[in-house]
Amino acid sequence: MNDYMEIVIGPDENYAMPCGVLMTSILYTNPGRKIRFHIISEYLSEKTKKLLMECVKGTESVIVFYRLDPDLMVGFPPLHNSLATYAILFIANILPVEIEKVLYLDADMIVLDSLEELWNTDVADYPMAGAISPSHDDIRNYNRLDYDCEKGYYNIGTHIINLVYWRKNNLLEECFNIIKNNSSKLKQRDQDVLNILLAGNWKIIHSKYNCYINYYFPIENLLIRKKFHAEIKSARLNPVILHFINVPKPWHKEYDMPLVRLWLFFKQMSPWKNRKLKYYYHGVRVLKSILKHILTSLHLFTPKWDIDPDLNMPAIIDKIFVQIDKAKNTG
Repeated sequence: MNDYMEIVIGPDENYAMPCGVLMTSILYTNPGRKIRFHIISEYLSEKTKKLLMECVKGTESVIVFYRLDPDLMVGFPPLHNSLATYAILFIANILPVEIEKVLYLDADMIVLDSLEELWNTDVADYPMAGAISPSHDDIRNYNRLDYDCEKGYYNIGTHIINLVYWRKNNLLEECFNIIKNNSSKLKQRDQDVLNILLAGNWKIIHSKYNCYINYYFPIENLLIRKKFHAEIKSARLNPVILHFINVPKPWHKEYDMPLVRLWLFFKQMSPWKNRKLKYYYHGVRVLKSILKHILTSLHLFTPKWDIDPDLNMPAIIDKIFVQIDKAKNTG
């Protein structure tokens, strides 16, 4: 296998550690696979770059760093957010033209199994492939963005991007126009832009490739119609990519959902293994979190998440660890 799997991640300094943990998980569950990590950011310190380089040390994988140049903003409508918020829109223009396809991943993820099947997804006739969003059937998305709900609403955490299609059809220019004409509607920023741009023109991938933490909550509470429930139940039992959406995150001390064990497993193998976790909240909420940790350590309190009562989370986590070991040993 001589060709690289091309993976794009767009962290800033605050997401450097999660990015490194994600890369560690990818390399662990895809051993022997040559991966080229394309790291796109407005700014990363030299110290951070060295730590990220440590992740691929001793492997055949490599890292290429790209700076989001402010010159890319020329002609771009004024933004309420930083340029990095829209980094995914620029990938086709930033990466070398010989790279025709990439796998884009959010930094708040970990990979639990081989990515080979996902990477081999045929997107020749599509600009992108992605999984449905946890708010796929929230009518407010479609009313806000003004397109037919039958075309679907997708989360951009995991995406296969056909760069040839993007370049040939100059989709970046179309993104400019969407932002210019819909700035008041774009609550989910780049995700909204892409859903307007590609409405009805996605290749759909299985939710196991973008398995949200929310999928472990009672399924009837999800804003997703019933026809997708079987897929979601399958994804949460056998996730390939786990997505820690919402806050706090696994790298915050307040985060105590059982699945944090998986993230901490990969953190321990990363260059950040000795980095202490910090609190997400401030003031009184931090004091409450400290008290909860103390009571939990004394077995006087058991953290409770709104997890589906039909799920045996310890058994699911143990099964995922078996899956991780299998991927490690058969890669």
